[in-house]
Amino acid sequence: MTDRQYLGMRKNVKVIRTHDGVRNPIKSLASRLPEQSYSEIKPEIREQELKKRIHVENLSKTSHLSIEALAGLVSKEDFTAVKLKRAQSDVQKEFPYPMLIRVKGKRFVQLRLVPPQVSSLSSGDCFILVTKDKIYQFIGEFSNRMEKCKLADTANHIVQKRDLGSCLTSLDEVVTIEEPLINDRNDVKTFLNVLGGGIRTVEDETLGDEGDEDYEGGVIRTNRVFEVDSGKDALIPLLNEGGWGTQPKYAMLREDRVLVFDFGSEMYVWSGCRADSNLKRTGNRLAREMFEDSYNFSEVGHEFSPLGSVVSGDKRPIWCWLKKITHHMEPILFVEKFFDWPDESGKLIRVKNTGDGSGKDAGFNFSPCDVDEMLLAVRDMQEPILELEGFNVSRGSEIHDLMEKRYYIITTLDVQSWRISEFSKTTIEQEGMGHFYSTETYVVRWHYSVMQVGRDLKGNQSKHGGILGRARTAYFFWHGKDSKATEQGTSALMTVELDQEKGPQIRVVQGREPPAFLSLFKGLMFIHLGSPEECKQRSTKKNPFF
Repeated sequence: MTDRQYLGMRKNVKVIRTHDGVRNPIKSLASRLPEQSYSEIKPEIREQELKKRIHVENLSKTSHLSIEALAGLVSKEDFTAVKLKRAQSDVQKEFPYPMLIRVKGKRFVQLRLVPPQVSSLSSGDCFILVTKDKIYQFIGEFSNRMEKCKLADTANHIVQKRDLGSCLTSLDEVVTIEEPLINDRNDVKTFLNVLGGGIRTVEDETLGDEGDEDYEGGVIRTNRVFEVDSGKDALIPLLNEGGWGTQPKYAMLREDRVLVFDFGSEMYVWSGCRADSNLKRTGNRLAREMFEDSYNFSEVGHEFSPLGSVVSGDKRPIWCWLKKITHHMEPILFVEKFFDWPDESGKLIRVKNTGDGSGKDAGFNFSPCDVDEMLLAVRDMQEPILELEGFNVSRGSEIHDLMEKRYYIITTLDVQSWRISEFSKTTIEQEGMGHFYSTETYVVRWHYSVMQVGRDLKGNQSKHGGILGRARTAYFFWHGKDSKATEQGTSALMTVELDQEKGPQIRVVQGREPPAFLSLFKGLMFIHLGSPEECKQRSTKKNPFF
């Protein structure tokens, strides 16, 4: 058979498939899935949903919000079925409004919670009354400066930090009440009504700051600090760390501790940020038991009892405070009990390590001053320069010219003073000389002479000494810091009018008087704050201020 015959032959080969052919996927899915039931969608619900979506799309065309945000605003959710669990806190008692805080002391001013009654007020102390929506600060007539400063700082802290549940936003909303009381004022009436009403009478106790130091020592003796021991299920007194009968120190507030502070009318359960939760629960329970138990402060007597005139009882009054506090979240009443509480950051200042890895707390270092160092600054101080008519009068008494080796004595011949108003001038009498008011302007005329004093080779007075030329005159126009601009201009014009000698004219500003001007009054220059009328009203009080 030839090759051409082989090419003409054809054999049909059947392809053996190794897998089944592709079936209809929809039929295959239907055969595998069980029978399903479908719910009918009601047309009205579908139409409502469609209308809502169309409404949201229309709003999105004219609004800057996205479609998702508008859909969230349009949707309505029912939260009535949601029930939040109330936090269980038997120690976290609400603020016992009204809270009357007594500010008393001289060296270490004490802030103590006292009974909210009119009888608790004292003319020798300051008080802060905190209510739900108001803060009153009461300034006693005989309170000292330390108490007033502490009162202002405490009120400012309460407002700024929203402490003690305060809702005030500005210090201007704090109501200030000073003695003697004016019972016709609405603020005074409201203040007394909050304290139960009644008329305050002057007490028989010692006024002023005579008994403040005794009060500090007596009330501090009632301080008690306990540490919670969960193993023994008891409160252990901190006798070795200065926590009994003294002012507590910041060093005892460690992060792993739970402490109970008993200040009589106030009790705090302090928990460190790393304290165990079981330790906290034990401290809360034991503090509640001690707070509701009987008390006895008979060792300090009625005068220094932290609960007012009561020294013992079966249960503390309802105005007392039991508070649970955590690290760095202490209220102002707790902070002011400490002797060395640091700044608001809550961190102690540390000294840089010396190399051995140990750091010590920075404290106060009191050392005597170096007298030689103080005198060195005086030696380097240059003499003041006030040149009048080509001559430096310096301090207005004497001057030593080192360049020419000459010594001059300046003698004051006469001093005159006028008080200047907008339209006139008033001559100051001799008894009023040296008294200046911050709201006024003055013109002072200084008539003086200069004498050169020298020695010859034998040590006798030189024959070249004597008065140098004519008597000289200078004019100072003094401006108080509260004086009007028109009166300052009038004083300058009046100086020109009074200057008949055509002498120099020097402008003097309150607080920057040159030494030569101060020497005119021989150390008897007084600057009164305010006008003469205001100073006369203050002079009727016990302690007038210049």
